[in-house]
Amino acid sequence: MIDFQVVRLQDVLPVTSISPLPGVTPRSVEITGTDFINVESVYINDSLSPSIIVMSEKRILAQVPDDQRLETIRAAYVLSTRLTFTQRSLVELSVGRRPQTVSGILMLVQNFVRILLRTPGTNIFNSLGGGMFESIGKNIGANSRDRVGSSIAVSVARTRQAFIAAQTPDRRIPPEERLLTADIIGLSIVPEQGTIYATIALTSQAGTSAAATIIR
Repeated sequence: MIDFQVVRLQDVLPVTSISPLPGVTPRSVEITGTDFINVESVYINDSLSPSIIVMSEKRILAQVPDDQRLETIRAAYVLSTRLTFTQRSLVELSVGRRPQTVSGILMLVQNFVRILLRTPGTNIFNSLGGGMFESIGKNIGANSRDRVGSSIAVSVARTRQAFIAAQTPDRRIPPEERLLTADIIGLSIVPEQGTIYATIALTSQAGTSAAATIIR
């Protein structure tokens, strides 16, 4: 089956440090890592850097976005031009000016993520929803790792059950787009950044797998 692509996946490259560059105008930072070979973009505090220079496979110079010019630099992540469908694959919801069609394992990931993030009851045409972000918002706080982890697990399990139930009667769906399993394989909470990274692995009935990280 074919649908328009609204989920974009990109690999997040490992970052080991972020350091200010004193005296540099406009404000910029140095980012170090281990695999800066196929860099597409850099986000600082969740804002896109307007200018980057890849100095080597371990070092990037990035301009701080204007909306973060006076803010404390809490986080940075580097996106790759490659996609490996591993735990480093970042999920981004977006619709481009020229939407592309999607099928196969990416179709499965897209449909699962849309239901996982949807709040139940907010769509009059479809009540299915895992409500993950809503659930996280109710449980986030100091020393809340266990509560957040449990809420994400419940959302994933609820989405998995609803997803399989919705797919079962539709014989048109090919095996590579039919969900077999969905499991949380990674959870990281960075208190100083207020950021949650949840990595979910999906396996289709055709045996193909994908792992993607959702950042909240």
